[in-house]
Amino acid sequence: MSAGKETAIFYQAEEDDDITIRWDSTIKTNMSLTNMRCFLWSNPSKLLYEMFNSVDVPESQQDQQFAGRVQVDKDALRDGQIRLHVSRLRTEDSGNYWCDVATNYDQVTERWLLQTTEHFVLNVTSRGENRGHEEHNVITTVSTEDAEHTPRGSKEVRSQDPNKVATGAVLLFGAIICLLGAAQWCLSALIRRCNKVQHQDRPAII
Repeated sequence: MSAGKETAIFYQAEEDDDITIRWDSTIKTNMSLTNMRCFLWSNPSKLLYEMFNSVDVPESQQDQQFAGRVQVDKDALRDGQIRLHVSRLRTEDSGNYWCDVATNYDQVTERWLLQTTEHFVLNVTSRGENRGHEEHNVITTVSTEDAEHTPRGSKEVRSQDPNKVATGAVLLFGAIICLLGAAQWCLSALIRRCNKVQHQDRPAII
């Protein structure tokens, strides 16, 4: 299987925060033997993290910007989950990232069970920059996946699915139309009833 996403998860954080970039395998396979390379999209590109058969490559091969600050939860891999932890964020960590992932190579078919490219965007602001404007701290994403943001503790940030938002708007509009139709029907029935009562009370013409 191979998969690729055109959309990206958006993560908002502050300096010195820790975050967890997360993806779950759609086929829920054991990912104990996984190859992964993650880059910051820049000129030139910077290696955020790399592992081969779930073994971390030496930090010396990472870009010095990220050395000693990135690790993967190896226990989560067995459950088909990728949890990429990035600690002590810096403002220069902001940018677009992508990760190429391949897991469970089949010697018989000479193919990977799962190959995918995952994208995420990270925006790191100076500490206190968003203070007093918490409503702006979570930026709506174009991804349907959830994002976990863990600044010195645990805070969960959930991205919004634009498809669900659009569906909700359609349902709300439909409900309003139904209510208006019901109100119009009730008003028409009331008018007919009033006309009927007036007609019954009107004296007969001899």
